[in-house]
Amino acid sequence: MIRKVLNEKHREIWDAYDRIENGCPTHPENQKKAAAGKLKLSVSAVSLEASCSRTLIGYPRCKYSDVYNAILGKIDGKRAADTTIVDLQSDITNLQAQLKGRKSTNQIIRSRLQKYLNIHSISVKQPTSDTPKPTQKIEPMDTKHTRTETVKSLRREKLQLKGLITQLDSDSANMLLKIRYYESRIGVDGKIMKADTYEDRLRALTVVGKL
Repeated sequence: MIRKVLNEKHREIWDAYDRIENGCPTHPENQKKAAAGKLKLSVSAVSLEASCSRTLIGYPRCKYSDVYNAILGKIDGKRAADTTIVDLQSDITNLQAQLKGRKSTNQIIRSRLQKYLNIHSISVKQPTSDTPKPTQKIEPMDTKHTRTETVKSLRREKLQLKGLITQLDSDSANMLLKIRYYESRIGVDGKIMKADTYEDRLRALTVVGKL
């Protein structure tokens, strides 16, 4: 943003704005709040930091309305980001629950398939996908992370969870197809028929009019 500085007091107010925004105030009261992690960009904090009256930057038609608009815009932007973070965290919680259910279903199907494969001493390959490491919940004013970084991190985690769910669904579908294949080849003795035996039986049933 290009700043048009009207006078020295205007410059001092912008400097105060920058110090508050960067978390490095010089006024003792603002320093105490910064140390406690409670310093927030506001008209009060900037006017205190600049040692000026709040009326200079405190309402839409004030003398330095550009500063007022900048403060208001930052506050609104942070509120929007905080809302996005909360929504993403909620989505991730739901996806984690879905993933847990998918894993349970996948394991049941895997056990069913393994019973057929045991006849041929074949083991079902275990999935290699793991749940992504949860993103640490970041408070709105956490100085170690910016809101933008938090949103990006949560979105990555959400995409990873969706990918794992899709992968498990595909794996489960493939195993179900194999189960149906083996079940269609079970003979009267309870054993899986060999391919030639299966085809011979189909031909025999056709001949006697069973098909």
